[in-house]
Amino acid sequence: MAVAKSYQNYKFLSEPFSVQSKMYITIDYKGTPKQVRWYSDNEYSKMYGTPVDKTKSPYYKSQKELLGFKNGFITIFKGNTYPFKDWFKEMGATYRKWWGWAFASDQEVPETLPEGVEAVKLTWDMVGKDHESLLPDDQVKVAVESLIYDAKDTDFVGNIGDKVDLYVTVTKNVTSQSYYGESHIMTLEGEDGNIYVWATTAKDWEVGDSYHIKGTIKDHKTFRGEKQTWLTRCRVVD
Repeated sequence: MAVAKSYQNYKFLSEPFSVQSKMYITIDYKGTPKQVRWYSDNEYSKMYGTPVDKTKSPYYKSQKELLGFKNGFITIFKGNTYPFKDWFKEMGATYRKWWGWAFASDQEVPETLPEGVEAVKLTWDMVGKDHESLLPDDQVKVAVESLIYDAKDTDFVGNIGDKVDLYVTVTKNVTSQSYYGESHIMTLEGEDGNIYVWATTAKDWEVGDSYHIKGTIKDHKTFRGEKQTWLTRCRVVD
């Protein structure tokens, strides 16, 4: 991995880091810190038609190595790690947006962990698309959540595009602001025990309210081990 040729003679001020699945590095650009792309070998070869000159990259490592998967895995953690963030820092763990606190494969994991925290192994073949780079964020998220959250007893319902007729109870309502105004992401539990989610600007239902609705299946998503059927174009049936 390397910067563009026009930046290769500038001093590096940081190690490579990830922003939205792309790698960057900070350089000293004529006395001013500047964030520039840190290209993979494949990206670099496509741009210049020649392999990366690794002698000009003092931080040359694949993304696999940079993220700690030198031996093919890292150790991540189940449970609420937030209260113990200082402990993880002291122990030498690194925090990443994809999986939280982790120890690289060449680090020793402490034998005694904070209460309620459990170590699990995340292998590169679960999150890497090749030797040097991660899968897209959404795919990494699914792989990580399959390890750190226990599967819940819910199923996907129907197929995308199917019409549904449901009796549901509101279990959660999250309000957010968007370009289109105030939006509500409502989690609904069906009489069948499955979970439905409807994002809408048209309704703002109270938690605990129950409705008979009709709608269309928009998507199937898994969130923290829970299979959710997302709905669109819902209406209340009198």
